[in-house]
Amino acid sequence: MPQAIDNSVQWFKVTLVPWFRALPAAARVGAATLFGALLLLFLIRATATHQEADYLPVYSDLSLEDAGLVTERLKTLEIPYRLGSTGSSVMVPAGRVVEARIALAQDGLPRNSRSGLKLLDNGSMGDTREVISAKLLRAKEQELEATLIRLIEVKDARVHLALAPDVLFEADRVPSTAGVMLTLVPGTRLAPERVEAVQTIVAASISGLAPEEVNVTDSMGNLLAKAGANDDIGAISDRRLQLQQMVEKHLHDKVENLLGGVLGNRRSAIAINVELDFDSIEEERTTYDPDKAAIRSEERHEGTTGATNESSETSTTNYELNSRVERVARAPGSIKRLSAAVFVEGEYESSEEGVKYVPQTAEELERIRTMVASALGFNAERGDVISVSDRRFDRSEEQAYKSSLVAARRNRLLYNLGLRLILLAGIVAAYYPVKRILRLLPQVESALQVHQESPAGEVQEEEKEPTISKEEEQRRQVHEEVTELAIDSPENVAQLIRTWLAESPARTGA
Repeated sequence: MPQAIDNSVQWFKVTLVPWFRALPAAARVGAATLFGALLLLFLIRATATHQEADYLPVYSDLSLEDAGLVTERLKTLEIPYRLGSTGSSVMVPAGRVVEARIALAQDGLPRNSRSGLKLLDNGSMGDTREVISAKLLRAKEQELEATLIRLIEVKDARVHLALAPDVLFEADRVPSTAGVMLTLVPGTRLAPERVEAVQTIVAASISGLAPEEVNVTDSMGNLLAKAGANDDIGAISDRRLQLQQMVEKHLHDKVENLLGGVLGNRRSAIAINVELDFDSIEEERTTYDPDKAAIRSEERHEGTTGATNESSETSTTNYELNSRVERVARAPGSIKRLSAAVFVEGEYESSEEGVKYVPQTAEELERIRTMVASALGFNAERGDVISVSDRRFDRSEEQAYKSSLVAARRNRLLYNLGLRLILLAGIVAAYYPVKRILRLLPQVESALQVHQESPAGEVQEEEKEPTISKEEEQRRQVHEEVTELAIDSPENVAQLIRTWLAESPARTGA
């Protein structure tokens, strides 16, 4: 092993380092950048692998819904997490497991972790009837809590059941009752129909429990439904208010659709107020028809006088008038009075001076009023009032919103364009270094082959500088001195060369 390490180090010094120094400057920068990027990726991967080994599960066997809620809460708490392979387990760093469990428990997570049936799995032979009954009651309560928590407005729930005991005589029976306390999600409100749904769920799960005997409150102490008081004045007022709002919304949508098709969208504002009659009235009407009289009874009397012996006859007829009796019952909730206020926007005309607002004419406003009255079922005898007016709407917020959308779209376009330009510049800058590196690859391969074929000793001998003799050293010194003299005194050197050239023919002749 040490010999292999020494050979690798020797190959690095002898082959790779000289090859890297022989590269051009641009190629060296590209190679160094590539090597640094690979090293950085290796370090990131090694760190991530090490971190994965330090993660422990905070909860396992979760439903997909609970897993999503748990991960969203961990994001809010800024606790890093990882999901298991099946998505049913959530893992956090080992040092933050306890912190995560406490924070999630405060929010009632996971929501579907309650199972009352688990209480019945831990029974023993010594359990008395009272203990078993208490466990069964608590199991029912926990199952109801798990069901109520699935409502989107409910964050947590507590259910308490008071079941009536079995009695021999029906006269001694007392009704079963239940109490439900709901912790709602912040910013939400439980509608009356949802409260009735909670009462129905609890009552349907317990035999002999009526929905009217379920008391529902929230965690703030507000009474949402009082047991045995579903038909009190408050509940009746809520139903009447809901019915009035439904009628007003129905009429509003009808007029809005009508004006939207005539004037265009967002060019009208409508407000409708409806007064409903919730009185239940029964009327009885009797109608007589004198033209259709009927004989009810008729009496006739016949007799003779004693003196003249003349006969006489009298008759009495009783008539019965034809009558008709009607009983009319008016159901509560009919419209007692209706009032509506409608604002419509005029037209905009473009001219040389700019955009000019042109209001609606009186004839056009009257025509719109007639259409609205027909759509609402206007009745003057009830005292209905409908007013239609012209109004120029404030479009400043809409224009600002459109301007912000245009600016955001432009900034996004410039951002994407900048990223593409940077990517293109990077590709162009890396093209030539990569090209030179690819050209030098055959030389590197040949050098590697030579290094593999030659022993390490020969390489070291080739690296040694050749020995220089004394004569060669003297010549090198003379050459260096002459070179320095030529640089320092070029005129003297030139005169010396001329003298040598002049003396050369004489010497030759001699």
